Amino acid sequence: YNNLQIPPPSGLCSMNYARHTHSEMNGNKWTIACNLHAPSDSSKGGNFYLASYGIMVVAASNTL
Repeated sequence: YNNLQIPPPSGLCSMNYARHTHSEMNGNKWTIACNLHAPSDSSKGGNFYLASYGIMVVAASNTL
């Protein structure tokens, strides 16, 4: 990823996936993922709310 200011986007998709509950130790203290969709009609929503932390992520009109 030479000469990039941010890493390239990545994605993950699964269907009918099941796995036992597990706990893994690694170097990351936190992991956060947000999936947003910004419809062309802003009255249909598209914002992500995490009320317990007072966070609102507003999707931009030019995002998928």
